[in-house]
This record gives sequence, structure tokens and C-alpha cells, in this order.
Amino acid sequence: MSVVALSVDPVKESRSLVRRLKLSLDIVSDQDYKIMQAYKVQNPDTEELALHAVFIVNQKRQIYYRKVAGRRPKSQELLDAIDYQAGRYPLGDEKLDRVDLEVAYPINIFQTIIELSKNSDLAKGMSGEDFDQTILLLRQGESDETIVALRQTFGRMRGAYSQDDLLESTVWITNKALGSEDEMLETGRALHSILQRTRELRLQTGSYNDEFQANQKRLDEIRTKIRVNAVAWNLDYAKSMLRGFRELAIAATQK
Repeated sequence: MSVVALSVDPVKESRSLVRRLKLSLDIVSDQDYKIMQAYKVQNPDTEELALHAVFIVNQKRQIYYRKVAGRRPKSQELLDAIDYQAGRYPLGDEKLDRVDLEVAYPINIFQTIIELSKNSDLAKGMSGEDFDQTILLLRQGESDETIVALRQTFGRMRGAYSQDDLLESTVWITNKALGSEDEMLETGRALHSILQRTRELRLQTGSYNDEFQANQKRLDEIRTKIRVNAVAWNLDYAKSMLRGFRELAIAATQK
């Protein structure tokens, strides 16, 4: 089985991304948009970009799983699809030790609000003053200058802090710069809590009981609240910033 990513970026940029993030998968360059048009995933609003999509194709070149736009799939969902195609699903009483990881990086607005709502702080030895310039530029809307400033800061920290430390700092910076509201952070914590409980109930025998249904209803209500407030809470902007900051953090700790 092979994993292949599709990008409209030039080959040179894709190669740079592979080296920077040390990716083990192949990236196919679709600069003329032929592949995304053939798979009907061209973004109608921005034709030079593709919609987020995942396809699983068997050895006969038949597509047996697709997810286009909307919510991005999780690892468990993809593995279940592969098992079903191979005749190994449903599993009955068998339980697999799988971690339910998000497939796709960066994150959507729901994952963004969860990340921002975590009680993250700067690592020991870091100071908020280290990021004053980054925060000032971000508040002024100077996105490019913000990335340059943070890259320089992370460069100076190289070797002194772990990747986890730098990744945690990106959440702190984003919250400080955007002035994240208490209501937003509380909603993010509620979403995280109910998602954990939903996962627990799903894994239990007879999970689809009254508690599961009530939990699912509450989950839908929280997601609706987040969608309604997404613009006011700057979640799309926060998602974009967090993605860029995290890529810088990863790059700064790679050899």
C-alpha cells in the first residue's frame, strides 16, 4: 500500500516541503490541474486550488473510499475502510489497539478551538518578551513579517528547547495575539471533553444507549455554536496562524 499526496505547487516547492518536514510519502505535482479536475475536486471558489479530499484506491484502480471537503477523516475511519475492503470488518468482539489520530495537518476550526483552549504555558526559561515582536506584528496584521520574526526567535532558541516546547509556545502566542475570549476557550474545553466521552462510549459494548444519544446531541449543539461564532472568534485566522507557527516550530528543531 502506498500513500501519495497531491499538490498544485511546483515540484521545487514540494521537494522543499518534503525535506523540511522529513515526509516519507510521495507528493505528486498537479500544476496543470488535470488530476484534480479528473477527480472532480477543483475548488469552485478558487479554481487554482483543490478541495480537501482523501481517496483510497484498490489494486484494480477502483475507488472504494472518498471524503471530499467538509470534515477531514480520522485514522480509525480510514483503517476501518481498508479493513472492510479486505473483508476484515466488522470485527465483532475483536478490539484493535488503535489511536484515533486526526489525518491531516493543519487543523480545522474545531481542532483549532480545542488547541487554543488547552491550558498551555511557555516552557521553563521562555519569556513572553521573547515573542513581543511576533505578537505586535500579528496584531497589526503583518502576516509575512510575523512569520519572519517568529522564525528568527525560534532560530535563536534552537537546541535550548524541545519541539514540544516550541509547539506549545505557538498556542500561547496565538491566544495572546488574538485576545482569545473566555467564552471561546470554555467552548473549546467543553468540545474536547464531550469528544473524549463520545469516544469512550463508542468503544464500550452497547455504546449506542441513551447516554450516547444525549451526548451526541450535546456535541451537535457545541459544534453549531462554534460555527455560528467562528467569524467573531477569528477561528479561520487562528487556524492559519497556528499552522504557520507550528511548521516553523518543527523546522526549527529538525537537523
